[in-house]
Amino acid sequence: MNSLRYISYKCSISFSVFCKESTTSTSNGTFYWPITKIGTDVTIPCHANVATRHCSSGEMVHLEMPTNQYGTSPKCSPFTGVWQEPDMSQCYNTEGITQQLKNITSEDINEENVEEVSTILSNISKKSVYFKAEDIDLAVDIQEKMLPLISNVSADITLKNILPSINNMIDTPEEILVEAEQSDGTGSRLLDIIEAIPEEIPLEGQQLTVLHPNLGIGAIKVEKDTFNGAVYGISFGNKENEAKTMVQYFLMISPLLTVCSKYPN
Repeated sequence: MNSLRYISYKCSISFSVFCKESTTSTSNGTFYWPITKIGTDVTIPCHANVATRHCSSGEMVHLEMPTNQYGTSPKCSPFTGVWQEPDMSQCYNTEGITQQLKNITSEDINEENVEEVSTILSNISKKSVYFKAEDIDLAVDIQEKMLPLISNVSADITLKNILPSINNMIDTPEEILVEAEQSDGTGSRLLDIIEAIPEEIPLEGQQLTVLHPNLGIGAIKVEKDTFNGAVYGISFGNKENEAKTMVQYFLMISPLLTVCSKYPN
């Protein structure tokens, strides 16, 4: 039989060392921290901004481990890094949101960069629940600059970026929307954009239907001489059924449900 004996040894660190993945819970929520190399900071989304955490090197481990008669011993673990306490101080700092929006508004938005700009705005808008009045006003400024370009670029830009960002922007707290409307007419301008989009978006098929939690749009191609109008509506979903759309025979437009008919060229 192989006899076991105990030896005392120190791990010889000849490879990269990491902090293990970790989960922390604070008053700000529960956060997952990925495997991180020692000496580096990891940044993860936290409410309006980010949280950071540093992975530092731990002490060289002095272990007493069993070894066999041939003197081989277990390999050292690469996970000897030590996590420092998370820095959550910037979670509700919204200055980064404002600066990002200001950076976009200072740019010339054209057909070449509208896809990139709309993607950035879509990502920023996911934090609209933390918007200030200045932020929603800047976001609407950007939407107004993109609106004239919609008819000349791929419909996917509108469907995947512009409309989702507008849907997110409607989640801005009500008191902020009221403030922005009183100071800059921001809410009215946003509704004007929503109503204009169906007229601008290029139609590849006979009709287009888009539904989001806060808005829906529909556009249909019709024959000018035979068109008698249409109704476009939404039946709200529940746990058993998804929301559905309906097209009937006369035109209806509501603040967050916009419909247009287009005559073929």
